[in-house]
Amino acid sequence: MLDDLALFAVPPRELPLVAAVFVLGAAFTFGALWGSFLNVVIARVPRGQSVVTPRSRCPKCETMITARDNIPILSWLLLRAKCRHCGAGISARYPMVELIGGVAGTVAVARFGVTLPAAELFCFILILVAISFIDLDTFTVPTSLVVALSAVGLGFGVLRWQLLGPEARGGLAGDDVVDRLIGGVVAGIMLSCIVIVATGVLRRVKDKDGNPRVPPGEWAMGWGDPMILAALGFCLGWQAMPMTLFLASVIGSVIGIVLKVTGQLKDRGPISDEDPWIPPDDAVPFGPFLALGGLLAAFFGDAIHARLLPLLGLGNDGVLLRYLE
Repeated sequence: MLDDLALFAVPPRELPLVAAVFVLGAAFTFGALWGSFLNVVIARVPRGQSVVTPRSRCPKCETMITARDNIPILSWLLLRAKCRHCGAGISARYPMVELIGGVAGTVAVARFGVTLPAAELFCFILILVAISFIDLDTFTVPTSLVVALSAVGLGFGVLRWQLLGPEARGGLAGDDVVDRLIGGVVAGIMLSCIVIVATGVLRRVKDKDGNPRVPPGEWAMGWGDPMILAALGFCLGWQAMPMTLFLASVIGSVIGIVLKVTGQLKDRGPISDEDPWIPPDDAVPFGPFLALGGLLAAFFGDAIHARLLPLLGLGNDGVLLRYLE
């Protein structure tokens, strides 16, 4: 029995071509189906609605979407991005999220085979995608999704330690689980402290009209962001947290400056019909950048540490450090 199951743990790159194509195709299909469910999560969780019932409906005519019109990516293409019943347009976000789900499934299986680490990576990506889109839409971070992300990191960490062990492919040692626990606690406290300090500073900095950059009663950053970083710490361990925050800050700053210069942050309307709050002209949600920083650290952390940081003078052989010796 175990020998039969071990076949699924073989990464596709080590399988015959036909078997590899079948496994990766199945992984993409599985991921795209979950991507379709992810669209429901993104739409309903901020509204406090069930993600199980009722079945998906057209937002305009409220006609129930049949199975043939709910095939990931393909249905959107066949329907030409329009509802079959009322002709209302269907946002390109729906097939995009489904495609992301398919890619996530493919990447996870390509890297680890059909294993616990692949399941963990798949869940890690999907939850970060949901958090990012919800934060972009509503400037809020659902606590339930942050808790789910934390549970993925700690839960799968314990399973990989207890069921696989440090000697098995994709296994973890007990110290790795401890690193994750420390990472979550430290990351949450670290970014919370940054929020408090930044708020205190910006309340003393005046804009051109003489008003504080952060008015009393508001914060420089939403409290959902420390929760996201804490959840990332529970998934990646404390060692990845400085790089995650660094990458998120750099990418967020660059994109934020571009959006501000191009005027994309002005004249925005209310968040939704249910929420009349209008984001300030310079406000950009930080959650998606934390998610991107976490993904980059997870996939390319070793390469970034080995190649980029020395160029910035942040490694043992850094260009700047050599001049300071």
